[in-house]
Amino acid sequence: MQQFAGDLRVGLEGQTAVVIGGGPGIGEATARAFVAAGCTTYVADIDLATAKETANALGANAKAVHVDVRDRNSVREMFGYIVAESGSPTGVVDVVGIARPKTFSETTDDDWDTMLDLNLRQQYIVSQESVGLIRPGGSYIAIASLNGIHSSPHNLAYGAAKAGLVSLVRSLAAELAPTDIRVNAIAPGVIATPRMRHLLDATARNTEFADAVPMKRLGSPDEIASTAVFLASPLASYITGQVITVDGGASVKYPLALMTDAH
Repeated sequence: MQQFAGDLRVGLEGQTAVVIGGGPGIGEATARAFVAAGCTTYVADIDLATAKETANALGANAKAVHVDVRDRNSVREMFGYIVAESGSPTGVVDVVGIARPKTFSETTDDDWDTMLDLNLRQQYIVSQESVGLIRPGGSYIAIASLNGIHSSPHNLAYGAAKAGLVSLVRSLAAELAPTDIRVNAIAPGVIATPRMRHLLDATARNTEFADAVPMKRLGSPDEIASTAVFLASPLASYITGQVITVDGGASVKYPLALMTDAH
């Protein structure tokens, strides 16, 4: 499990990256990885104080910006500011997402609307506002979920939203391929984010979840971050329309065992 304190040079030096959802966990790790790859990295969040905390910890190559991904004008203004200051981004990573585990019978209309709004509709807005600004050879990367690939009996609305996101990624990748803009998604397994650790500690299920993974451990946010940097880099120049599963083998051996994730 890597900690990106030094260089992660993969051909992105001097480029611009945007990480949306820059709080502790996958977002913070992804911003750190892009800085290590030599990018000027914009850390965007609805909570500007959170974005600033992450950016300040990463040094001069990280900048904090405010965005409300549910508001198209806010997203448009953010990208306009970034392009004016640093030029077209090479990589845009949207980490924003929320899970609210419930069965079908427990799911309310509010649950359904919230899950689709924050896991699918906002990705539609962010991708639509950004892909025309990404420089040729660049990449849009969404954070999907195992719930959107396999069945999700205890996380139905979330799973439906993430399945829609997978379809959005594949369709958008096909449409943009002739312009040399790549679109991919990452589907994390159980990742040891602060939110997930709190959930597992509260339910005393740390050992259970780790033992269910063939690699016998939870994933690190840095392992999702390094995948995002790879997908944004020239190393992945012929990869588009794909959902890269990063789960320690859990979905291969136990496709229904680990259907909870947290950013």
